Amino acid sequence: MRIAFDAQPLLDRTPTGVGRYEAELLSALLRKYDERLLLTYFIRRSRREDKARLAPFTDLGAQDSPCRFLFQKIYNIASRLLPVPYSPFFPRTDISHFFNYSVPAGVKGCCAVTVYDMVFRDMPETMEPRNRRRLAAVLEKSLKRAQFVVTISEFSRQRILHWYDIPPEQVVVVPCGVDTQRFHPLSAEEINNNLPKDVPPQYLLYLGTLEPRKNLCRLLDAYALLRSRCRDLPPLVLAGVKGWESSELYRRIGALGGSVIQLGFVPSEQLVPLICGAEGFLFPSLYEGFGLPPLEAMACGVPVLTSNAASMPEVVGECAVLTDALSIESIADGIERLLSDSVLRRRLCAEGQQRAAMFTWERAADILHDSYKSCLGI
Repeated sequence: MRIAFDAQPLLDRTPTGVGRYEAELLSALLRKYDERLLLTYFIRRSRREDKARLAPFTDLGAQDSPCRFLFQKIYNIASRLLPVPYSPFFPRTDISHFFNYSVPAGVKGCCAVTVYDMVFRDMPETMEPRNRRRLAAVLEKSLKRAQFVVTISEFSRQRILHWYDIPPEQVVVVPCGVDTQRFHPLSAEEINNNLPKDVPPQYLLYLGTLEPRKNLCRLLDAYALLRSRCRDLPPLVLAGVKGWESSELYRRIGALGGSVIQLGFVPSEQLVPLICGAEGFLFPSLYEGFGLPPLEAMACGVPVLTSNAASMPEVVGECAVLTDALSIESIADGIERLLSDSVLRRRLCAEGQQRAAMFTWERAADILHDSYKSCLGI
């Protein structure tokens, strides 16, 4: 098979969830299958920079196949005005896979699109209006252009089928995986030598973007409630970049003073030590298409608290404390159980690692490869 991966998400300077998902799947396919994989994209800055970002994949055998005479921004503007066909700019392939909801016009051969969730339909108030409008504008056309749709959980699959008239057999679940070579328990020495400065020996951790969908205002209210009951509560560390609509969140952080530590973006080399050193990983999100951070924390042997909303129960199973995402009291009680019940903590640590080991990028690549073959009738 000749398979084209839309490589635009792989060229971002700061990796996004979309780019990371594509990168892991692409790497697993290249390691496991002897197929011809092409990286198609419109040039953005310089050939040297683009080639450097794609080197991890071309080193594994992917073919670098850019359109060298047209910039991405120009194509995007032109395609908004006219249905500019995509395929004439690139070598012919059997399958073209687009990883960011949008399929351009005029793609020849079989076409796949990855749709991660339906948050812009289900909970539009938690999403930045500009992104919400973009998805509403492009997704319906994209679904009509694609022969099959890839999503990341059964929850997301059901929500896609709820909102769009698509044959169920055309929506395939290709779940995220956990890189257990990277996410695994570390020794106390490895943790202490690599923690970001200002992080104390004991702490609770949230890791992710600081935005409304992550339910951080309720998490902070629950933490404040628990502080009034438990004087020796560890500080709460918030790690992640600032998202949209975060002013109310920062007001709550200020009210809690030094008991909340903000780290911002965490460098790659400090990420796993930060997770491994936590007393508990807190992720009471309102909505996730999959929710990979809790699973990575479980792989690190850290007890996890998450919400009973959206895909989270599907992902973590019975290996985390599940709370009502809309109840401050429920979140506070869950944190208290996570810290005080030693039997529960041991069970979650052991079973969480087993659960995380079930989700591999190699398994995801197998499902995707079978979907490609099915689409082509081979």
